[in-house]
Amino acid sequence: MSWYVYQLLANSQQIREGLYKKVGRIDSEGDIIIIPESESFDDLLTVETKISELNRRKLLSDYDRIILFRIQDNKSLTLIGKEEGIDRSVLAREVRELCDRLGFLLGDRFTDAGYLNYLQEKYHLTDEETLAAETYIQGKFKIYRGKSEIHNTKSLQTQTRYTAPSKLL
Repeated sequence: MSWYVYQLLANSQQIREGLYKKVGRIDSEGDIIIIPESESFDDLLTVETKISELNRRKLLSDYDRIILFRIQDNKSLTLIGKEEGIDRSVLAREVRELCDRLGFLLGDRFTDAGYLNYLQEKYHLTDEETLAAETYIQGKFKIYRGKSEIHNTKSLQTQTRYTAPSKLL
């Protein structure tokens, strides 16, 4: 899954709030001046632009749009599932597929492999630290994998508990 795409959408309110707190400048007409200084904000805008493009081109279903809106509204998959009358595991699989599609279309760091590569280059992570980050990302979405992969992910997590490298903190 594109873990990063999901994180951007699920945390979009916090990303925007953090930006507004940092900007704090108001122009002569009383409007907030937005000077993006946040990679997360830039990336969120990129994802939202792609969603708008897909919507314009009629490549998103009504259901896809509702799910994306609810995720951006900071609702958990459990709550969305209850509201829509959908089993959480089915919804999780559909969200994964939707985020994968967005990640694939955006490429680069919007895919899991690309994001791990980005982290490794930006923070000069060792192979061990990169593996720990990968395990963390995979562990967050273990419900999407087949039974054998769930077992393997749990085994790996038991062996390597993720601790964010100090370079990322």
